[in-house]
Amino acid sequence: MNQQSHKLFRSAIQEVWQYCQSEIDSGALSARRRTTLGEAALLIYEVLISVSLSSVDRVLLEKVFYKISHIIYDEESLFYYSSFYYSYQNVQKELKEAQNHFLKANLDILAMRLKIRLIRMGVAKFGGNSTDQYFLSRLEQLTWGIKYVFNKSCVDLYIPALYAMANLHQTLIELLDGAIAEKNIVQNNLRVVNSLLVTITGRPEIKKTLAESMQLSFFVTDQLRRFQVIEGNQPSYEFSEIAFDSLDWTPQTRSLTSLSFHTPDKFIQICSHSVDNWLQNLESMQPISKIWLTFIIARYFKLTEFSEVFTLDLNYSASNSLDINEVMTTYFSAYRAISSCSVSPADLDTLFALDDNELRIRLGKSLINLDKVVIEREARKPHGVSEIADMEIPLSLKSGKTHYLCMPFKSALEVRKESVSVDYSYQIIRPFTFFDNCVVVFVTAKKCSQPLMNSIKQMREKFNWPIGVLQHSELAALLKLNGNL
Repeated sequence: MNQQSHKLFRSAIQEVWQYCQSEIDSGALSARRRTTLGEAALLIYEVLISVSLSSVDRVLLEKVFYKISHIIYDEESLFYYSSFYYSYQNVQKELKEAQNHFLKANLDILAMRLKIRLIRMGVAKFGGNSTDQYFLSRLEQLTWGIKYVFNKSCVDLYIPALYAMANLHQTLIELLDGAIAEKNIVQNNLRVVNSLLVTITGRPEIKKTLAESMQLSFFVTDQLRRFQVIEGNQPSYEFSEIAFDSLDWTPQTRSLTSLSFHTPDKFIQICSHSVDNWLQNLESMQPISKIWLTFIIARYFKLTEFSEVFTLDLNYSASNSLDINEVMTTYFSAYRAISSCSVSPADLDTLFALDDNELRIRLGKSLINLDKVVIEREARKPHGVSEIADMEIPLSLKSGKTHYLCMPFKSALEVRKESVSVDYSYQIIRPFTFFDNCVVVFVTAKKCSQPLMNSIKQMREKFNWPIGVLQHSELAALLKLNGNL
């Protein structure tokens, strides 16, 4: 299983990566295409938390995740969750309009699921805008629309309404797991939605509908079992016994995803049995099936505690890249004179005694052709989990485009060894996650280890990333030449 599953995972994540890049670059997307793209972002998050990745692959996947989140949450016309607010009216319109309403409502719910993951990653918080609050305050109106569908026996809307209800239930559970101030409100809403889900899925005609859609049946069962666990009860809802390999790819993969959270041993057994077949048919699968299949393999690796670091070989090259040598000579005062400056052991001792804060301030005083107010602010800003780099300074270029000069710092007090390990490479390249137009200069009192320097060179060549290094005696010389040592 291992060798084949590794091959399948690399192939599947590369397919999903290419799909995401193509969709992101395509411009305006329909609600259905945005939904699939949002599902891909959820898969990417699962990979980030479940699979051991190289620093480069982690940065590239995070970059795509943030871009998709921006498309779905920030650019999508949530408009204070108006799809929730007008649900009761919209479900009574012509069938096509009512179906489109649920498509939009489910997409808006998906937007909140992505926001929750941004919160978990430390780059967002709940309540940062009024839209978050409207998600909670207006979800009752969405339940009015859902109730209307089932009370009036709108059979053609059963499945989209069930998905809306289960998706809402799922999102409230995920929100409850977050560090937010509104937990009591979330919990009360969850209990209301759960009661509605239990009542509606207990109806004979709805049981028949679920029996005809295995992926929806498994999804609902998954949600009902999760709620029972949250309430401290033993799960009493059971998954149907089916032959998974008899299902088409999308219902098969989505059903297995639901199963993975409750019966891990059975899930692992099915994956082990199915991997060869998945690998043979990967190319013929639709994007959504590839997305869910990749999710399954990531879950498989997590459940089997597989810890080998993957190298995914994702295809990427930065555009609008700057010449790193030109950046160094333009913005670092006396950079050209470094090679002719004598650095004594006493100079290095002085450098090694500087902590991170003092090093930032002194390096800031050695910058030229940049806004001094911004330099001072960046040099003295507090550290935090959401920071992109220790210093981020905009560069105003003749082209009119803004690039950011991002500088991660490592003082000698932070690095106790003789050199900086390659393990720090993620911190160095993390700014490329957030900026398309970016140049990074790593500032370190200790020397970079040879493996780290080799990694930096490879990233420059492979991804066209402009990465510079100011290290050890070079840094001491620059500070000395500017009277800042």
